Amino acid sequence: MDSTLLANGTVDAGLSVRTRGRTRVALHRIDVPAGADSGWHYHPGPVIAVVASGTVTRTLADGTVQTTGAGGVIVELEGPDRVHHFHNYGPRPLTIYALYLPPADAPLFCPAPAPDQTPGPDRPDSEPGSR
Repeated sequence: MDSTLLANGTVDAGLSVRTRGRTRVALHRIDVPAGADSGWHYHPGPVIAVVASGTVTRTLADGTVQTTGAGGVIVELEGPDRVHHFHNYGPRPLTIYALYLPPADAPLFCPAPAPDQTPGPDRPDSEPGSR
């Protein structure tokens, strides 16, 4: 038997994930070129992701900016009230392994309009992109 470690990370606050009803489980490798972004979106089910290489900068609907480097874990809860956007501001590609847990008949993510927010002096401007 062979086993290949794809990504390894640590979450400091503990982890609890709950789904309801029939749930799809999808594991994706996401490669994000330098300078690229996801566009604004939300997830219909929770997502647990490990940053394998590079640094991801996420902007949340309230304007909060979160930066996660290699070995970091991102937990995204579901729902249209949790719109977010991520960007690779680094000079090299970003690789994330994401475990999606949407309802069985739902997509992994849903595009959403950018929330009404004004970038502050300590946060980069968010530009739409494709996901």
